[in-house]
Amino acid sequence: MAMQGKLASKDRLLKWSVVDNATCVLCRNGALESHNHLFFDCTFSRAVWKEILQRIHIHRGPLMWEDEKKWFLLHSKGKTIRESILKLSLDATVYGVWCERNMMIFQQKMMEADLLGSKICNNIRDAMMAWRNINSTQENKVLFRAWGVPFPRLSSTVEV
Repeated sequence: MAMQGKLASKDRLLKWSVVDNATCVLCRNGALESHNHLFFDCTFSRAVWKEILQRIHIHRGPLMWEDEKKWFLLHSKGKTIRESILKLSLDATVYGVWCERNMMIFQQKMMEADLLGSKICNNIRDAMMAWRNINSTQENKVLFRAWGVPFPRLSSTVEV
């Protein structure tokens, strides 16, 4: 997964004179919107990511973006169901926060963090519903149950 900070966050847009200010529209506390702020120093995105982490049974608070990337890369190297859910969760959360940020900037509409978290969880659950050939381990069954996804019956190998 490439995490190179290429999104046109407001700090970059300000440098290019595309916007006249670089304050975060999600937390509205006057913070400069940068990748480090938007993912996951912003109180809004922190609340969303914390909800997702809890659903994956990861009980820690969100870290700053650079630290979160290091932690994520260390814990998502394999192809287990837990690691696959973690990868899917980070992708879905970053995309969801980015879309919500754009919705606020361009349409002045924004949902609450808990609603966005629920929407992202639904997207992750929908993706998991399509997974087949899952190892029938206790951990996998617990993870599927935590997401409200019926465990695939004919399971032997991991393919996601």
